[in-house]
Amino acid sequence: MQRYTQELQANGDLFEVIVFNRNLSIDELADINSYLARKWNIPHITGIFNNDFELDHDINLSNVDVEVTASKFNVNNNQTLTAKTITVGNGNETLDIVISGNIEVDDFKLNSNVNFNSAAGSNLNITGTLTIDDDATAIFKGTVNAKRINGDVIIENGYLKSDYVNGSLSVQGTSSRIAVDEVKQDLIMDSGVLAPGDSPGITVIKKNYIQNSNATLEIEIAGNN
Repeated sequence: MQRYTQELQANGDLFEVIVFNRNLSIDELADINSYLARKWNIPHITGIFNNDFELDHDINLSNVDVEVTASKFNVNNNQTLTAKTITVGNGNETLDIVISGNIEVDDFKLNSNVNFNSAAGSNLNITGTLTIDDDATAIFKGTVNAKRINGDVIIENGYLKSDYVNGSLSVQGTSSRIAVDEVKQDLIMDSGVLAPGDSPGITVIKKNYIQNSNATLEIEIAGNN
């Protein structure tokens, strides 16, 4: 809570108060925060989300490995979750994950029985690897930037930029646009635009390429200069 503001005020019960007779060091404050967070299950600090959760403000956990096992987990529009890594699901229970806002993360993993949806207007920026289990479902309607993707991907009126997709890629929706350097399995362009990149860009497809009449292959051709 903050003083001198009407908006950032706490409203609830106090369950524990700890009083010290001296100033604490930074390391001691971190230990206290960790102790309280784990004791009282405060996910904003621990990065462990095991109860249904709706993110309505930015959270910076850039040095934390985040675990999501809640059956419902939402990141609201215009809000940002920043983390070192994010692992969703424990492989047993079914989880429904909706991302309407933004995620900034090094590595992102979707375990089995996860139903993952990123809404239009959402942004997933993954500097490392996005891993999608064979028994997980992932549909991306927003923007996805991932250096590498392990697993099958469905883009539905979304945007994808990736160096490598280690799986199949299905593109649906006329507003979809993808730029991928290599796809290990099938690339199915039901609609939307495949744009390999700058003059000329290259997309390597290891298996089948299927392009329906509603889809476009957009190739730039380099000029003499």
